[in-house]
Amino acid sequence: MSTTALSDTDIDAIKTMMSDWTTALVNQDWSQWRSYWDEDAVLMPPDHKRIVGRAELVSFASASLGKINSFAFSDWTFDGFGDLAVVTNTIRIEVDGAAPEQPQAANDQMILVRKHADGNWLIHKVIFNGSAAA
Repeated sequence: MSTTALSDTDIDAIKTMMSDWTTALVNQDWSQWRSYWDEDAVLMPPDHKRIVGRAELVSFASASLGKINSFAFSDWTFDGFGDLAVVTNTIRIEVDGAAPEQPQAANDQMILVRKHADGNWLIHKVIFNGSAAA
């Protein structure tokens, strides 16, 4: 894990937020899930137009994801300073109905998170690559 000018407290807070965000995603608790995104957040999935704003994010995720059996992060890096951080990691996701030859997908992603005046870190921008067999 690399770090630049982010405190251990900030890194722990970002990891906790990402864990809570993932729990809400797996549980398809869209109200809770949207609360971890900035109001004007942007998601850039592969082969898809940009998705902008909380309402569009929820609409996209709820329409495109089936039941998630597992979702895990690995290979974390953290860089940033002040109220901005860039996080990279690998995600592994398994969904119901996946093809037998590819029961799990692995993607690398880059996430820009912002720390708000209340001390909470929220997701501002996410881009991730296409799926590959895990």
